[in-house]
Amino acid sequence: MTFVEATGAGFAKYFVMSGRALRSDFWWFMLTLCVILPVVVALLDENLFDAPDGEGPISITYSIFAIIPFFTAAVRRLHDTGRSAWFMFGVYLLPIACAMLGGFIAVAIGAWTDTHPYASSLIGFVAGFVVGIAIPIRWLVQKSEPGPNRYGPNPHEATP
Repeated sequence: MTFVEATGAGFAKYFVMSGRALRSDFWWFMLTLCVILPVVVALLDENLFDAPDGEGPISITYSIFAIIPFFTAAVRRLHDTGRSAWFMFGVYLLPIACAMLGGFIAVAIGAWTDTHPYASSLIGFVAGFVVGIAIPIRWLVQKSEPGPNRYGPNPHEATP
């Protein structure tokens, strides 16, 4: 699927959480949804409303409406790897949980040593966040599960 087709398919499946999404489809759509459109929207806000840094009405509206297709596309991508939509909680909560745990551990270690507690907690927080974000990204970049799975046929093998 080309960039334009993937973007169109992503928006056409705005509310669709069933089925599977290929890696290329998902990442082309994420490029559009998370990089290209926010830049366009920010430029519109800045030029039309003199609103800097995504604080204009177009940016706020876009942010609200972009959450749904981001979520549904990620669910379809997880389905393609054989994972349930419940793994989306991991995509959102794992970085936060790991960051908090890393921060708490670092503060505890800093309390036992003479390390400044704020510096150690920041290091632990960042390390936990990096680990917590790496796992969901790994899920989203994995190859498709071969053959049909409980979420549908493999899009690579589907006949047109």
